[in-house]
Amino acid sequence: MISAGSIGGFVALVNNGYVTLNNGGSEAAFTINKVAAAPAKTSSGTATALTTQQIAKKVIPSVVCIQNYQINNTAQALWQQQGGLGGSKNGNGENGSEEEDSSGVSPTSEGSGIIMTSDGYIVTNAHVVSGATSLKVILSDGKSYQAKLIGSDSVTDLALIKISATGLTPAEFGSSSDLQVADTVMAIGNPGGLEFNSSVTIGYISALNREITNSENGYTMKCIQTDAAINPGNSGGPLVNSYGQVIGINSSKIVASGYEGLGFAIPIDVAQPIISDLKQYGYVKDRAVLGISYQYLDSMTS
Repeated sequence: MISAGSIGGFVALVNNGYVTLNNGGSEAAFTINKVAAAPAKTSSGTATALTTQQIAKKVIPSVVCIQNYQINNTAQALWQQQGGLGGSKNGNGENGSEEEDSSGVSPTSEGSGIIMTSDGYIVTNAHVVSGATSLKVILSDGKSYQAKLIGSDSVTDLALIKISATGLTPAEFGSSSDLQVADTVMAIGNPGGLEFNSSVTIGYISALNREITNSENGYTMKCIQTDAAINPGNSGGPLVNSYGQVIGINSSKIVASGYEGLGFAIPIDVAQPIISDLKQYGYVKDRAVLGISYQYLDSMTS
């Protein structure tokens, strides 16, 4: 069992899951529409993988940058007076693509996300959106939108957000159940934040069902291990197979001195029911919890 930190800042140890910058409802359940692991066919009917260039061209439009804004009450009041993130908006809720909004507030951190539906549902890591006063999503074409948090689960480190947009390019989802060690994979995201958006790295599946313990909450889950470079800002981005299908959500890496190429992704088959619950309820339903409340003892209560 390995304890791994989330993908954090460049200078400090990687333990926050995103780039740290210096400066629920009643709708139907959400389902990932998966397809066969090898949809492409040659004229002879034999399955064929895409080239790396084809994979990148297919997936990059479905990967976004997520900016996490955390501001004090005074700045928040000014921000709201000016229309929130980016100030004025058009009828689609779209903002300008500036990193700094019109009130001069800069994002606290940045991560990645995956477009799941053409109408704006986006999956990411819970630590990417944690503590946010507001969220801003920047598409691969530079358009940006305010985002609403639909639900977040710190236990599995998954979150679902939504932007008011239509006609988006959703990612294609495969299955993580038929993966094999040494399969070629590609990680796509925003290492370093928006400055290096839509970056691509290629590697292999190093191991499957690797037990990784969240360094913040102690929860252990079985992850995909990969040597595809995963850097600060890749959190929440996709790990895709040779057919351009999302098979994992990049979430953590080993950062101890002397280790290289030890990144981990949440298998998409594990993520799907969590995302479905977040869409329908805003939380993970039917998870066992300890039904005990407690209070610290002091001289007054003891």
